[in-house]
Amino acid sequence: MLKGTHLSPDFSIERLAARTRDMSGSDLKELCRNAAMVPVREYLQKNGIDAEAVRRAQETVSILCIIEWPMHVN
Repeated sequence: MLKGTHLSPDFSIERLAARTRDMSGSDLKELCRNAAMVPVREYLQKNGIDAEAVRRAQETVSILCIIEWPMHVN
């Protein structure tokens, strides 16, 4: 999941593996996604942007994409 990702020189993949030993692939994917969002949340907070409003807007766009996605393609 971290293939091609720039990691800090002091990042220990062995420590990560030990701490996530009982997690599923889905759990690991969510963990990585959440970690990637930390700087985004920090940026939003630093610049006075309502992160919850951004999240709701993204959710609405996702729902609209699902609703409007063609049920079948000819």
